[in-house]
Amino acid sequence: MSKKVLFVLTSTSQFTDGTETGLWLEEAGAPYNILTEEGINVDVISIKGGKVNLDPNSVSNESLNQYAKFVSHLNDTPSIENVNADEYDAIYLPGGHGTVYDFANNEKLADILLQFKNSNKVISSVCHG
Repeated sequence: MSKKVLFVLTSTSQFTDGTETGLWLEEAGAPYNILTEEGINVDVISIKGGKVNLDPNSVSNESLNQYAKFVSHLNDTPSIENVNADEYDAIYLPGGHGTVYDFANNEKLADILLQFKNSNKVISSVCHG
């Protein structure tokens, strides 16, 4: 049976002062590449769904090329509201400053994480995730 991992990304694209932020590319792109190269299925969603902004400080031409398969998912992500936690073996929350604004108080994310905990499934994160 194939393993399946859920990546939950931020939907926040700006700090409160208007400065651009979002997902830190390497923190999602590198694990995505590793998992998919090992044949593990990865679904990429975000808090609100739709386009996920990359923190401009995390992006270079080289990183966009290196993580191109992952980046291809970012223009139209499904919303966390439509997730069935039972479909996944693990959950991963990558960082970026956007997560500070929409992960901490999101009830749906908290419910999903509790389901994973209660089912003894893998919960993983990095940095602000």
